[in-house]
Order: sequence, then C-alpha cells, then structure tokens
Amino acid sequence: MSTIRPVKRENSLSARVYLELRRALMTGVYKPGEKVTIRAIADAAQVSFTPAREAVGRLIIEGALEYEGPKTVVVPVLNRHALEEVTAIRKRLEPLVTDLGAQRLSKPQVSQLHRIQNRLEKSMNRGNFREVLRQNEEFHFLIYRCSGFMYAVQMIESCWMRIGPSLNLLYPEFSISRAGISNHNALLAALEAEKPFEASNWITSDIEAGYARLSELIA
Repeated sequence: MSTIRPVKRENSLSARVYLELRRALMTGVYKPGEKVTIRAIADAAQVSFTPAREAVGRLIIEGALEYEGPKTVVVPVLNRHALEEVTAIRKRLEPLVTDLGAQRLSKPQVSQLHRIQNRLEKSMNRGNFREVLRQNEEFHFLIYRCSGFMYAVQMIESCWMRIGPSLNLLYPEFSISRAGISNHNALLAALEAEKPFEASNWITSDIEAGYARLSELIA
C-alpha cells in the first residue's frame, strides 16, 4: 500500500508557477529592487491567488525574493557579500559541469549552441537586452545539463536566481565591449576542437567578466 498521499491540483499549479518565476529571475525578467505582486503573478500565469502565493513564498525561503514590508515583496538588490559568494560558487561549479558537458555534447547539440549564439548576437545588435539574457541562460544551461551532474546544475540555478536580475546592469556596456560574445565564441571554438578543459576556462572568463563589471557598479 502506498504511503504517498494524493497531490492536490493547487500544489502542482504552485510548482509550475514556481518554475516560471525561477526562470524569470534567472533570465533577468525582473530587475533588482523591483516589486513582485502575487496578484500580478497570478494574472500573468492565469492561475488563482493560492498557487501564486505559494510559489512566491517558496522563493522567499530560498532568498530569491524578500519582504520589503509586511505585504511588499521585492527582488533583492545584490550587495558585495552576495556577489562574492555567488561568484565563488559559480567559478567552482560551472567550469566543472562545462568540462563534463563538453565531453558529452553531441554534434547536433553543438549546432544548437551555434544557433542560440546567433540569436543572442542578433538580439544584442537590436538592443534587445532582455532577449540577450534569455538566450544567454539557454546557451549556458544546454552545456551544463549535458554534464549529467544535475545536483550541481540545481545549485548553479540557485546562483543564477540570485544574480540574474543584476545581469540587467551589464547592459548596454556589454553590448559595446562584447565581452560575453567573445567568450561564447571562444568556447564554441573549443567545443569544435574537442577541448573540454579549454571550454571550461572560457566559462570562467565569462563569469569573471560579469563579476568585474558588477563589482564596479556595486562599489
């Protein structure tokens, strides 16, 4: 006899809303300090108040959202300590899963990365930075998930939830310097040459470029 109780429909809706909110934070849909209302989330996700509230509550517990007042929920503003901590974790985990993922990527998946990068560059040229951030997340996590180290990927996702909103601050400066573009293209060249360790080094360079700029802005 099963010891698992039936799952209420509201709970499954809550999980879906949570995943959508999580992705939105990772891809910079929300900006630091922006207010997040449960009603607006419920309306956007076309769900009732309860699953939206549960999803927001879960993200507050994880530190991806926070209370500014009794009824006001906001996206946290990244401070120096949070930036240092998130960057330290990313610099250890993301090169690891890149090395492993690079060894397991199929040729069709490498071709898919090229297509994502092409879309990213076109969005950059149009000044559509929100789309740039979305394509950037897709590019990175296609590689990461190929590693098979899904627990590590989950931890990286948590880091991206925390830093994702602040990636908006990199633009338009990064559209001029093209730091992210050059790192991605060098990474793709390493993948084509079947040099996974070199690919992981370019991920480190990508993280460090973002850190350097955000560090200046926070200071």
